[in-house]
Amino acid sequence: MDYLQTTILNSGNTINFAAPVRVYSDLAETTLVGGYTTIQAAINDATTLNGYVVRVDAGTYNEKLSVNKSLYIRGTEATCILDGAGLGNGSGITITNATTGVSISGLTVRNHAGAGPNSFAGIYAVGGNNNLTVQNCTIRDNLGGSGFCANGPVDIVTLNNLEVFGHTN
Repeated sequence: MDYLQTTILNSGNTINFAAPVRVYSDLAETTLVGGYTTIQAAINDATTLNGYVVRVDAGTYNEKLSVNKSLYIRGTEATCILDGAGLGNGSGITITNATTGVSISGLTVRNHAGAGPNSFAGIYAVGGNNNLTVQNCTIRDNLGGSGFCANGPVDIVTLNNLEVFGHTN
């Protein structure tokens, strides 16, 4: 199969196999559901359901994310950059209130600006975000905020193999 082509599935959905952001319905990433040019578009799509994987290719993505589903967001580590330069105040990744079971790995989250460490961060969990995992990430230079902040109540937060530095608060 030529993965650089766009194909039509039996359900009538068009999927771009060459898109830099792809959504899979299984953890093994064998069943492709959609292809997107931005991470937020992948999260927002109605076909992206709880438990799905959002796979992000190497590159720089100039966006801020709002995660309101239980997703696995997987990047390619140092070469997968979520850059907030020029986007104004706001956390790099905001996990909305009571969204549980989110896993973030393989991303560099940098240059997101804020006005305080308890309300802005590279990765910010609003509250009630149980079973949150952040691993194999670099969180850096998020000025006016913190690197990571999880407001409570929250149970079972796993932080593993993180490089966090360069924040002013």
